[in-house]
Amino acid sequence: MKTILQLTGYHLSPKKINGNEESIQLSTIDNRDGSPRWIWNSENNDPLFLKFYYVDSINSWLFRKWIQVIFSLHLQRFFFKQKKWFYTVNENPLFDCKSNWALFTASSGTNDKAVLYANKTFYKIASTENATQLIENEYRILKGIQQSSRGFITPLVRLVNHNIIQLSDVSEDGKRTTKINDAHLKVLHELASIKKQTLTVENWTWYRQIESDFLEIQDNRIPKNLMHKIEFLLNTITNKQSVLLSFSQGDFTSWNQYQQGGTIALYDWELARVDRPYAFDYFHFIIQQGVIVDRKKWATIYQDLKEQCVDSHRNCLFNHDLYTFKNQLKWYLLTNCMYSLKTFAEQAEWNPKIDWLLTIWNEALDVFVKEEKAPRELISMEDIDSIQNSGYEALKFEDLLLKKETKQQRLMF
Repeated sequence: MKTILQLTGYHLSPKKINGNEESIQLSTIDNRDGSPRWIWNSENNDPLFLKFYYVDSINSWLFRKWIQVIFSLHLQRFFFKQKKWFYTVNENPLFDCKSNWALFTASSGTNDKAVLYANKTFYKIASTENATQLIENEYRILKGIQQSSRGFITPLVRLVNHNIIQLSDVSEDGKRTTKINDAHLKVLHELASIKKQTLTVENWTWYRQIESDFLEIQDNRIPKNLMHKIEFLLNTITNKQSVLLSFSQGDFTSWNQYQQGGTIALYDWELARVDRPYAFDYFHFIIQQGVIVDRKKWATIYQDLKEQCVDSHRNCLFNHDLYTFKNQLKWYLLTNCMYSLKTFAEQAEWNPKIDWLLTIWNEALDVFVKEEKAPRELISMEDIDSIQNSGYEALKFEDLLLKKETKQQRLMF
């Protein structure tokens, strides 16, 4: 928290150092590990930190209402941790710390980035090199997109400095939607049209990088069965194989957008890139929603994927071609799993949602493994997880693994 606020122009200390400091009372709601998650000026009249809170269930709706009641009755001091801080301020601070503002520090183990809501706008603040690269990518992508008229809405963006970008609030008059509809499909078509290309695997730089990173993962928390299935499918791919790629927003989810009439307001563009598998954003929306929010089974999610790609005029994202649908789904699963598993492996503690995702990904990959493996072999693969921590180290399924020599050969390209 102190590091983030220092980047905005404020130097905080729990006690006076030279006698020239001013004081402020800050309130917090903490992460499970005790680190502050939401921070705000205790004198705030409005719970601005709810700007960062996604309502996706009756429980989250009740939590939001509970917070609003506490603020309306001015009972904050009875429910939230408060601490007095002393601070000095730079000549040109990013915002007035005595005004209404809120800071979101994200979950523990993510990209060391915070989001500040002040002056009726958002500021993304990076405190590491990796986080700085992400916000620089978001700035570059948004500036490029906004050079042309678009059928969707994006935040206006300003580069404050190397560590901070400012983004306009696109939530006004918008509503959350949890299912793909005509407005989403129209936006998905337009996003893909920004850049669409066909590459061979050997010339697909991003794929080669995430594959290399994946093959280096060593984390016993990840189900071995899932790792084996991905490795098995990687072995079925040839370097000369062609893949349809397109521009992707990268985090196209119900919690990163608002529907405004017949169009969509999209934010959080830091993961956007031009070389993801075509329809990546479509698959990502439905699978993330189905797993994290709705807690659906894979069979239900798969049915949603097949149904929501057709608009009210019978236009289909995959031209009513089942092969194209399944092929692009396979590429989505492989690339998203490899990229995400590396990120998960770097986190010391896991949110329960990670386990939910791993379970569904494991089932989803069966759609493609079954096309290559006999049912008996699949059952053997499922047995791996059940004995993963049982000490039966002599049981091995060498045909399902990438051998060391094979890994090295793949990494040479």
